[in-house]
Amino acid sequence: MSPTVIAALITAGGRIGESVFQKIGTATKRESDDAANFMNQRYNDFKAMAGTSNTKLLLHIESGAPFEFRRLYTDLFRGYGTLDPNIQEALEAEFMQRLQYLVTIGLVIHTGTDYIITTMGKHYLAKAREDVGFARLFHPSDF
Repeated sequence: MSPTVIAALITAGGRIGESVFQKIGTATKRESDDAANFMNQRYNDFKAMAGTSNTKLLLHIESGAPFEFRRLYTDLFRGYGTLDPNIQEALEAEFMQRLQYLVTIGLVIHTGTDYIITTMGKHYLAKAREDVGFARLFHPSDF
């Protein structure tokens, strides 16, 4: 998706209220409802931007608890310590880019040390749960 489209989505979403792009619990009920309506309208755009790997990452931080980069990385890549250091470095760099991308599109916030899902991110996951394309991600035991 082009940077122009991403910027337009974030600008449109920003009109709902800045707190929907902040950590969970900061949005008012009205802002949260507005964010849900916005996500209902723009879910396919966010799905295209996030993809399966980033949606899986969002699931990992869905609780709203803050996650430090190293903890997220080691939780999601459990066998990373057995890899060649050069491969580890490349994977860490790619993972950092994924997190920064989720911050850019407004689904995650970076507090300086931690990554936290936003209200918009929660609404994205709610829609993704209804998406048959993500059935294996949300219901792996069914397959």
